[in-house]
Amino acid sequence: MKYSFDELKRKISIIEIAEHYGYQYQRGEGVRVPVYRHENGDKIGIFNPQDSYQQRYFNMQDGTDKGSLYNFVKNRLSNGIINNPLSYPESNDENASINAVLHNYLNVPLITREKNRQNIALLRRQLCGEEEKVDYQEQLGKIEHKEFFYARGITDKTLHSELFKDRIFNIKGEYSIGFPLWNEDKIVGLEKRNRDVKKFYTGSDKANGIWHSNIPEKIQAVFVAETPLDCIAHRQLKGNDNTLYISFGGNLCATQILTINKLLNANREKIDANRFKFLLGSDNDSAGASYDLAFLRTQISLQGNISEQMFSKDMEIQKFEIRYKEQGSYTNALQMKELVNSDVKIEEKTGEEGQRIVIEYPNNMFAKRSLCEAMLRTHRLPFTQLEKAVMKDWNDDVMVLREINKNRQDKKLTYTEFASNKESYMRDCSLFEQKRLEQKKTVKM
Repeated sequence: MKYSFDELKRKISIIEIAEHYGYQYQRGEGVRVPVYRHENGDKIGIFNPQDSYQQRYFNMQDGTDKGSLYNFVKNRLSNGIINNPLSYPESNDENASINAVLHNYLNVPLITREKNRQNIALLRRQLCGEEEKVDYQEQLGKIEHKEFFYARGITDKTLHSELFKDRIFNIKGEYSIGFPLWNEDKIVGLEKRNRDVKKFYTGSDKANGIWHSNIPEKIQAVFVAETPLDCIAHRQLKGNDNTLYISFGGNLCATQILTINKLLNANREKIDANRFKFLLGSDNDSAGASYDLAFLRTQISLQGNISEQMFSKDMEIQKFEIRYKEQGSYTNALQMKELVNSDVKIEEKTGEEGQRIVIEYPNNMFAKRSLCEAMLRTHRLPFTQLEKAVMKDWNDDVMVLREINKNRQDKKLTYTEFASNKESYMRDCSLFEQKRLEQKKTVKM
């Protein structure tokens, strides 16, 4: 029996088809907007999880990959997660291919379909309040136990800054630190940190929530980093009270960038337009470079262009395209060819879909950093710049500087002196890295 697409939407949810093709529910990463992850790294959030017909999805790494069941199947056929069940030339018919995928699913054994629906039932129980809810506010106590910060070189002066007042807490009855996630002045999640634990409470909305400092009276910069600890360390090293600090929790999504934009729009009267800038402060590693690239791609999409991830057979190679709405933007983008390193391939494409470029690069920090720098120079993003630590992250910089100054009898070394002349302190940096590796081995044993 053949069904219309409208009938198929009523029979098959996005969650159900996603489960069938290997996506797994990430419990603890979202209830209102549940999160699913594929083994290839593709990560999606689901709107309206209780209603099959009204369900919508969004890709947490690509703001242009979103929409209905139709879009989900179409884009997974494109990137290879779903194999096209039709043979050539029928496989060239997009609607026929999507129709075949969905009708084929209706023919799988009922026991398989029931298994795929188990997490849907779990989500419904959570959304209806049948599972225990966590009151994040009730978990938070006044910050009195600061040993976690002291061990990492963070001082009371930094912690007592007006920027961090009522933004850093102890978990009640514990020495652990609590970092709330906010979305429009509402706490939507909670991260717990101590020496041995780094976790988010069940139900935390990591797809939309961000940790952020208090809003300064004058916003001259927004510093975006992976963890609140990096934000606090940056404030200690740089000492700028006109910076708004934001952490995305080590999982940057396009929807979190929208949350950041909403926060800035709500405080637009405080923005110093003449000096304002975004500072991308992710870690000095491959993952950090991926976050920077995701942030820049979302900004480029907000300019009206379209940035889409593309399928690559080689897991070590990443690939995406950008379609430009304006000739000038496309012409400027072509200059990236002269700016990226030799590992990054940029190809011009023209046709019915308009002017576009396809970018292919190895999944390593150096290629992605090179691409980020080229995109900043060619895509009219004057308010954005990379802000990188000397070491892997900003808290490492705090601890290395502390070790250097322990052995100095004369004037203490400032961070500016350390960062501008880091070659002179490479031995100290190497000793720090060696010590950290030894500590990791000890913990594993």
